[in-house]
Amino acid sequence: MYLCRHLLLARIIPTPPPTFFVSRRFLSDTSHPQSHVQDGDTVGVNNVTSSTHDASSTHDTSSTTQLSDGNSKPFPRRRKSLRLHKLLPKPAKAIPPSAAATPKAIISPEYKHVDAYEVLRKRDIRVVRNLPVDTIILIAEEAISAGRADVIDRLAIDVADNLRGIQAKSLKVVSSIVDIHIKNGSTSYAQLHPFLLLLQSSGSIEALPSASFVRLLKFLIKQLSDNPSSDMSMPMLLALLDKFLIRFPAAKGAAAIVHQPQNVVKLSFALLEKLIHARRDKDALEVFRVLVSRNNIPPEAIRDTNHTTSDSGFIIISTLVRSCLHWGWRRLAIHLCKILLRKKRVVPPDVITLTVDVLYAILEVPEIIDLQQFSALALELGTRALDFEIPHGLIRLYYKSAHTYEQGQSAEVLFEHTQSSQIVSRHTYPPPQGNALVWLLHHLTLNTNNTYLARRLVDYVVGHREPIPPQDRGRFIALTAACGFGLQARTLWERYTVGRDSDLVFGHAGAMLRLVSLFSSITRKTQSQLVQVIDKEQREGTIEDTQNMRELYKCRTEDVSAFVNSVIAEYRRLQEPLALAHHFPLTSLARAYFMIGNVTAGFETFQILLNRKEIPDLYDINVALSAMAEYTPSGAAKMITTMIDKGVRPDAVTFGTVMHFAALNKDTQLVGSLIKQARLIDDGTLTLKSVQSLIRASIEMEDDPELLGANLERALEIIQSLKRAKLVCSPRTGTYCVNSALKLNSPVLAFKFWRLLINGKFAWNDTHHIKLRRLISHQVDRYREAGLLTEERARVMQFLMRHERRQ
Repeated sequence: MYLCRHLLLARIIPTPPPTFFVSRRFLSDTSHPQSHVQDGDTVGVNNVTSSTHDASSTHDTSSTTQLSDGNSKPFPRRRKSLRLHKLLPKPAKAIPPSAAATPKAIISPEYKHVDAYEVLRKRDIRVVRNLPVDTIILIAEEAISAGRADVIDRLAIDVADNLRGIQAKSLKVVSSIVDIHIKNGSTSYAQLHPFLLLLQSSGSIEALPSASFVRLLKFLIKQLSDNPSSDMSMPMLLALLDKFLIRFPAAKGAAAIVHQPQNVVKLSFALLEKLIHARRDKDALEVFRVLVSRNNIPPEAIRDTNHTTSDSGFIIISTLVRSCLHWGWRRLAIHLCKILLRKKRVVPPDVITLTVDVLYAILEVPEIIDLQQFSALALELGTRALDFEIPHGLIRLYYKSAHTYEQGQSAEVLFEHTQSSQIVSRHTYPPPQGNALVWLLHHLTLNTNNTYLARRLVDYVVGHREPIPPQDRGRFIALTAACGFGLQARTLWERYTVGRDSDLVFGHAGAMLRLVSLFSSITRKTQSQLVQVIDKEQREGTIEDTQNMRELYKCRTEDVSAFVNSVIAEYRRLQEPLALAHHFPLTSLARAYFMIGNVTAGFETFQILLNRKEIPDLYDINVALSAMAEYTPSGAAKMITTMIDKGVRPDAVTFGTVMHFAALNKDTQLVGSLIKQARLIDDGTLTLKSVQSLIRASIEMEDDPELLGANLERALEIIQSLKRAKLVCSPRTGTYCVNSALKLNSPVLAFKFWRLLINGKFAWNDTHHIKLRRLISHQVDRYREAGLLTEERARVMQFLMRHERRQ
């Protein structure tokens, strides 16, 4: 076939030049068979070049073109890929204004074949439908690169209209166009359907590369419609799936033990899920039969599935879950299990058993993402089947794996679920055991500062006498005391200081220091309450009315003081003789003495270190300064100046501690001086404890409401920045900030502090928490009524404070 009477292409033959010459003028008047180029379009012969698709083999051949008279037939030309851009005349003369102005035109050298194709198609569509195979593929590739979905669509139509016979070259075009369409992703199945039918009828569909096959299946699955009557792709999809599974048959016999199916089998599982979700159970059954017939569903998966139900979709999904377990596809099994759990209002026992099997399978050789998926699936099971109790052994096995892989956040999610009100009212789930027990408490206490869950964990251990490994007892007690759970910490200390392993608790420095710190604080608080009672007696003369209260506070003070002294005495007993004790036990003992206010004993212990030419570290110095600052903040500030002069660099805790006590004494000048001094030498980062001390100090030192409000705003910014750095201030600091904001009559600030530091960290029904929310709510109402707060914002704040939402 040749392009036109004006473009007399002939085979290049080694013949002499023609004996006569036909001018262009006479060619135009000569009658010839119907041309493929419209009259008036002129394309020079020298503008046509031939090249192969491979650039390395490209060559140009020029020779004399032999012309014949009107009665002779031209030589049939050789079909090769064309450089279409050379067929284009100069833009100024050949491209009409309408075409040049179209926004879809790509006037770029990078896409010259697409430009040429567009222009030639507008002149005569018959020209482009007879282009060589390689040229069509080249145009399609350029259109993909340019993102020209419109060009791809028009090219597909041109090729489809011209395919009448199934030839090797034509099939190559079809196969390439199919692959290009799928890669493009913006086409529809209706455009692909003719090509797929041609490939299928010629038996060439099996020749598609595996990667193209998988892409085609993904495309067809994505294009599936919920309405079977309007979906033409299902028969083709079944045929494709069957052809592919024949190409890669499943292993049999001994080889089946290590056999792993092709990814297409996974795709078919996703297809089945989509069909069942669209209630196309008949089509799903057809796909399932193809998988079974090609041995891609394990026989045991079919055997173990309950077939008594009439719900075919339910049977298929259950079988797929067991197949996933057989092939080791745990994440797909989890996804399908969730579908089964949500499919019926009442979860059938078979589904519960299957879900438990999946949960056990996850923990066989888990990965980090598997542990996260375990929590999600266990929550789904616990929520959908409230009356079913997950095996305790499975729960503890999970905690052990989470501890091994340091997945504290995932373990916290599951533990929070087991402690929720709807679960606790039905079941009592155990905490972790062994080393995982203290690990979870450490995570709740130090990583997320979740006081509520930490208390639930400690309460279970104390109330159910949950065993703690001997080597972890001291650390567990220290963490319990660090949370402020005084009664539980003392109970555990007294429980484990009896028996063979008692010295492990007596001699644990961390437990001793935390207990001394907590109960010294309780002693001071009780003494303060006793002083208030005595003052009330003297002021109001109500000695008889307050005598019982005074006796109660007095007995409590004596009891707590005796307990603290016994903790220190037992620790000291294990370290004696002190002259031979190591550095760390001595500094710990000195710190304990400073905490209870026995400054003399503390410095005597430090003297033992100095006599041995051992210098206390900065932490020990800070403890000593804390004890001194409690009695004389100015003296502690002078010691800081001495430290700087001697080359010892104080840290943020040093300044924060002294500033705290200076603020308590309303010594604003000393606080300002310490801030200036800290700015001069502080080039490190503040610790969480020192930041909390600074926040409290900055709030306590201001009586002016305006300055107090500014300090609270600054404290809120610091807390938010700490949270972004994954450091969370304690709920006590939050309570302090909320109360300060309420005192300032700033409910918005109080609400922000509550949401950042208290919500989710205290029990929702805790008396103190309820009172705090009620105080904030009252101020929000007053602000709303006064017009200082919009109705919508106030309603949102009230809703969040009245409805429990775990964070």
